[in-house]
Amino acid sequence: MNESFKDLLVLQDRDIQRTEIDDQIKKNPLEVTACQKGIEAEKADLQSKRQKLMEMEAKSKQLEGDVKSIEDQIVKKQNQQLEVKKNEEYKALDVEMDLLREKTEEIEEEALTLLVEIDGAKLEFSSEEGKSKTKVSEAEKFIEILKNKQSELEKSLSGAVERYESALAKVSERFQRSYLQIKKQIKRFPFVIPLKGQVCTGCNLKVSNEVYDTASKYDALTHCDQCQRIVYRD
Repeated sequence: MNESFKDLLVLQDRDIQRTEIDDQIKKNPLEVTACQKGIEAEKADLQSKRQKLMEMEAKSKQLEGDVKSIEDQIVKKQNQQLEVKKNEEYKALDVEMDLLREKTEEIEEEALTLLVEIDGAKLEFSSEEGKSKTKVSEAEKFIEILKNKQSELEKSLSGAVERYESALAKVSERFQRSYLQIKKQIKRFPFVIPLKGQVCTGCNLKVSNEVYDTASKYDALTHCDQCQRIVYRD
C-alpha cells in the first residue's frame, strides 16, 4: 500500500473518531431531555395515585358525615314523636325513621367497603411511592452522569478535531477532494475500503475488471462502480 492510501486511511480513522464524539455530544442532550420527561411522567403518575387515594379518603369522610346527618334526623323525628297526639302521625314518623335507618345501614356498608379499599390503596401507594422515588433518583443520577460526560466529550472533541485536521493536511489534494466528495454522497462510514478479491467490502458486490486492475496500480485513485466508495488492494 502506498503512502497516499496510508494517509487517507489515517484521515478516515480520525474522521470516524471525531464524528463519533460529535454524534455523542448531540445525542446526550436528547437523552437528558428523555430522562427529564421520564421523571416528570413518574412524578405525575405518583401524584395521580396520591390524588386518587385522597379522593377515597374524602369520600370516606363524606359518608361519615352522611351517617351523622341521618342520625341527627332520626333523633329529631324521635323528639317529634313525643309531641304528636295522633297515632297516624306517630306511625308515619316511625316509617320515616325506618327508612332513614335502612339508608344508614347502606351508607355504613359502603363506608366499610371503602375503608378496606383505602387500606389496600395505602399499602399499594406506599410501595409505588418507594419504587417511584428510586426510579427518579436513578434518573437524576444518570442525568448528572450525562452532563459530566458532555463536558468531557466537548474537551475530547477539540483534540479529535485537531487530529483530524492534522491528518487532512497530510493527504494530497487529489485524495482529499475525492474523499470529501464521497463523504457527501454516501454519508456513512467507511468511505475508503479494501477489496477482497474482486469484491468491494463496502457493498459486498463485485467490481468491474477495470476497477480491480486500476486499484492495483501505484497511487491510483479508483472507486467501486457499485457504491462509489474509494477502494484499494492490500
